[in-house]
Amino acid sequence: MSREIDNFLRRKQLIEDAKVQTNLQSSAKNDIVRKLLSTPVDLVTLNKIQADIHAKYEFVFDLSVPKEEITALIKELEGEFDVKKFDALITACRDTVVGNLIKPFGLARILFEDKEGGNVSTVPLCQCK
Repeated sequence: MSREIDNFLRRKQLIEDAKVQTNLQSSAKNDIVRKLLSTPVDLVTLNKIQADIHAKYEFVFDLSVPKEEITALIKELEGEFDVKKFDALITACRDTVVGNLIKPFGLARILFEDKEGGNVSTVPLCQCK
């Protein structure tokens, strides 16, 4: 026989073997499930566990909030929003004004003088001096 036919027959046999193993495994699992389902349930213990969990982890929320607290919180948030907006406006205006005044007059080189190597002190820069 050719090699392809041998490979085909071998794969076919492996598939058949896998089916047999699967049936054995499922029957073993079915036995376990049947045994588990046939055992009696201890309702006293189960109810006690549920009561303990309910007592320990019961979440009760009081969602009532006084109007004064709500009003104070809203005013505080509005104040913070205005301060943040104002700071952002001032920063944007400053950047625009500085950019429009410095660039046309060529002052950028004077005001923002770059050094060779920058402001970083490294070993090669220190040895050159």
